[in-house]
Amino acid sequence: MTWIALYLLKPVAYHAKLLDIPKGRKQHKGAIPLIGGMSIFIGVATAVMLTLPNDAAVTSWLLCALGIVLLGVADDAEDLSVKLRIVMQVLLTLALCIGTGASLANLGDLLGMGEIDLSVFSYPFTVLIVLGVINAFNMIDGIDGLLGSIAMVALLSLIALFSLSTHAMLLSISVIFVAALIPYLMNNLVLPPFKEKIFMGDAGSCLSV
Repeated sequence: MTWIALYLLKPVAYHAKLLDIPKGRKQHKGAIPLIGGMSIFIGVATAVMLTLPNDAAVTSWLLCALGIVLLGVADDAEDLSVKLRIVMQVLLTLALCIGTGASLANLGDLLGMGEIDLSVFSYPFTVLIVLGVINAFNMIDGIDGLLGSIAMVALLSLIALFSLSTHAMLLSISVIFVAALIPYLMNNLVLPPFKEKIFMGDAGSCLSV
C-alpha cells in the first residue's frame, strides 16, 4: 500500500503544490513531492486495520497518527506558525496518552535511591519528551535517506525488544512500520524501479516518532 500510495500521490502533490522548492539551505534540484509521510501512514494504517484485531488503544494511536500527519501536510503546504504546531503537537500527544493509557510513569532508579515516580507529572513529562523527539527528528531531515534510516534502526531495536516480551501487538506494529518504510527509502534514494525522488516532509518526520 505504501508503494501504491507513492505512485498515486505524486500527481496530487504537483497539483496541490505540495512540493519542496530549492531555496536557501535547500540545495536539491527541482521541486520534490512531499508525500513520503502520507504514503507511509497509508501503508501502516491499511496493514494495521486489515491484519490486527480491533483494539481501542490501537485505534486511538491511528487517529492521533492521522492527526500528526495532517498537521505535517498543512505545515508543508502553508508553513504554519511555530506556536500553532507546538499547540497541536501537545494536544495530539495528550490525546495519545489518554486514548492508549500509555505515559512515562517513572524514570527508574536513576539516582540509586529507588524508582523516581512521576505521579501527576507523568503526562506533562511525556508530552515534553514526545515534543522534543518530534522536533529533533524534524531537524535531522536534511540528507537523503537519513531520517528514514534512523527511524528504521529505532524500529528494529524495538522489534528486538518486543520479540523478547509479551507485547505482540507492539511487535506487529513495529514490523509493519519497517515494511512501510522500505518503499519510501527506495523512492527517496531513487533506487529501481523508482525514477524520481520524493521527500518525507514534516508529515513523515513527525509520524516517524
